[in-house]
Amino acid sequence: MNVAPNPNVQVHSLVKEKREGGNTKIQIITTKSDPLLCILAGFYSTVVVHFFSWQKAYSIFPYTTFIDRRCYMLKEIDQFHAPRLAKYSRRGWQFQDVAWDGEPRVPALEGTRHAGDHHSWIIPLNTEGVHRSGKPDHVFAFANFHVEKYDNDQWGGRGPTYYKITALGFRALVLRYRYIYASESWKEFLGTRMDSLTTMELLKLDPTERPSWFTDAIRFPVAHYCAPYMAEPWLAPRSWKFYDEEVPKWYRQWQAFEALRPNDPL
Repeated sequence: MNVAPNPNVQVHSLVKEKREGGNTKIQIITTKSDPLLCILAGFYSTVVVHFFSWQKAYSIFPYTTFIDRRCYMLKEIDQFHAPRLAKYSRRGWQFQDVAWDGEPRVPALEGTRHAGDHHSWIIPLNTEGVHRSGKPDHVFAFANFHVEKYDNDQWGGRGPTYYKITALGFRALVLRYRYIYASESWKEFLGTRMDSLTTMELLKLDPTERPSWFTDAIRFPVAHYCAPYMAEPWLAPRSWKFYDEEVPKWYRQWQAFEALRPNDPL
């Protein structure tokens, strides 16, 4: 199993015997959360952080995986990882907790990234005859996450070290899909637009169509009108406008905005 133990994740193994002996095993991992969020925040090593959308394949750490043939840890090493370390070592990969002092930097493992950035390897797929997914590719490509070296000092500064990926889910009433973020700066940049656009969409409705919490939300704003936090379910009317197609433009605007202050953390 590629993901660390998690009560929200289940692994189903399918085994097929070969005529010439041995067998082929396929593992299907199901999750109650966003699958990409599970991969980014839950997988144990850089060697397994890959995913498919309906039209592209993404490898998040391709240089270390396919060129250096090196695996860096994304979780604290313990007995759970023993068979996985052995399996990928047999397949030709060298495991290492982090890049050590004196070694070349690994830019893909430093700072804030998004899945479709220049560090990733993205392969377009032949989609002839493939049913088109309703989720646009930019939801995957602009998944924002942060990577940093984590030093566990529980043993007087000599505890386990690994790279920690931070990734969280973001939803708003004027977005059809859940987005992934790590940068609070990006969340606020996007959230400001969500607050304004959601307020305007609600004001455009007849008062009888508005949710009961709307008046209080104007007086005491609910940050980003985030759907999971609403006290009661509310189904947006057909006239409701969603703004997902604007997210790539907003993300690039945010990147340009952040580039003006390079010393500030993302």
